[in-house]
Amino acid sequence: MGGHCCCLGGTFRVFGGVRFVLRVHDARVRISNEMEIPIPELNKKKEVLIATFKQHLKKKKNSMISGCGEEDVYKSI
Repeated sequence: MGGHCCCLGGTFRVFGGVRFVLRVHDARVRISNEMEIPIPELNKKKEVLIATFKQHLKKKKNSMISGCGEEDVYKSI
């Protein structure tokens, strides 16, 4: 069940409702305080990390075509 949240920068549809959005926000605040970096910079780091993971996952999936040996499958560093 989704909900609407307008307390964190606009109205948008969320999965899990407002409580989920607030939990995520609270977690970001805690991580931001622990790492001593602003939340926007933390969000950017998360986006870059996810993008890098997706690139490596795509390379691995593309290298796993039928007929390839185990040694031919892409392995990230």
